Amino acid sequence: MVARPGGAITEELVRSLGEALGEPAWLTADRLRAARAGAGALHPTVRDEDWRRTPEEALDLTSVPFDLLPAAAAAERAATAAAPEPAAAGEPGPSPAAAPGAGAGAAPPGKGVFLADYVTAAHARPHLLAAHPLAESFPPGDNFLAALVLALGSGGFVLHVPAGVRLEEPVVLEEGLGAGDAPVLRPCLLVVERGASVRVVEVLTRAAPDGAAPTAATRAAPAAGGIRAAAPGVGRPSRGEAPAPLVASLLAIHVAEGAHLELTHVQAAGPNARCFAFRRAILREGAVLRWRLVQAGGRFARDEAHAWLDGSGARCEAVCAQVAAGGSHLDLAAGGIHQAPATTSRLLVHTAVGGEARAVFRGQGRIRRGAAGADLDQRHRVLLLSPRARADSRPALVIDENDVRASHGAAISPPDREQLFYLMSRGLTGREALRLLVGGFLRPALADLEAAAGGEELAARLEADPL
Repeated sequence: MVARPGGAITEELVRSLGEALGEPAWLTADRLRAARAGAGALHPTVRDEDWRRTPEEALDLTSVPFDLLPAAAAAERAATAAAPEPAAAGEPGPSPAAAPGAGAGAAPPGKGVFLADYVTAAHARPHLLAAHPLAESFPPGDNFLAALVLALGSGGFVLHVPAGVRLEEPVVLEEGLGAGDAPVLRPCLLVVERGASVRVVEVLTRAAPDGAAPTAATRAAPAAGGIRAAAPGVGRPSRGEAPAPLVASLLAIHVAEGAHLELTHVQAAGPNARCFAFRRAILREGAVLRWRLVQAGGRFARDEAHAWLDGSGARCEAVCAQVAAGGSHLDLAAGGIHQAPATTSRLLVHTAVGGEARAVFRGQGRIRRGAAGADLDQRHRVLLLSPRARADSRPALVIDENDVRASHGAAISPPDREQLFYLMSRGLTGREALRLLVGGFLRPALADLEAAAGGEELAARLEADPL
């Protein structure tokens, strides 16, 4: 039996958090509804099929100090007020994102791209949050972890790209967890309107990115290479215990008709962190999502990433990398849900696991009735670098339509001895040869990291000494 923090989401705590954040009353009311729904939500346990490979201690939330959240929010708000606002283009006010090159006057005003933390967006764009409610993508009554984020979350980000806007340079979102015991609960929303195009790189790390001064609110500023936003993470309140933070994120992604989104997530939290991330993308007619996800941090990490292909001709191409070392446990559930004709999804997962670590992949592809002409493929490739390492591969498809193409496969193996011998015959040591093989194995999912501050260093570290 897994212990659940039955009293974690109290009305008093929710109201205290809303007051500390200075948020609008309607957002506090939404939090209270999520808290009430979450009171009846099932907490995941190792008895559930989807969670039975999860370490039991990872699901025990009774010791998480949720009561520290109002103090953490107050510290974040004070840091935000003290930090200078960056220059912005496109719209007046502090919250819109700067268009690429705006600092040099290269971008014309009127792009209308909006980027802010979730509470700031609640003030500045309430209609945007009302049109795409997170509680609709992640019903709090179905998922207790989602209820936690909806009731007690702050920070995160909201990014809105208006119809027809095509950003050539990336939007880079970096967040450092900082220090302290208070949990990090991140509500996030990404909306790409009809015919728009954008590339987004999100990096979650254990420390402040790029050595920036602490500020909790997501900020946008002109930067070489496009829009850059940094939320380095204020030092969170602590009771003096060893930091083993709970990090939980919700991300709802909406890609409208004919829009194009390239999206990369990198989770590189500290070695003691427990990380949960639930991501759901909805693709309308003709929309394209190119998705990359890297799991490379945390004592325990679980990511769920699902693309709902709701419009004819929608396409999702996903490449994921899991890098499990030491005694870590990484869990990934991903897949395309086809609900319209002529839709396409591709999922390729590369897992490198060493030490005494364990990596789990669960493919969850589905083609529903009416999605004639759908094309779905899942592939999982595992590189076992230690005799004590363990990998579980469970690609699965559910097909409810006849006129479709669907396939899946998995391969688990140690490094190829012939390839190692060849590299060593060219003068490399055994360790250098292994690093080169693992680096090449992971490269498809690391291709976008050069856009992030420190991203090249992270990619180089994973390739040079991944385990």
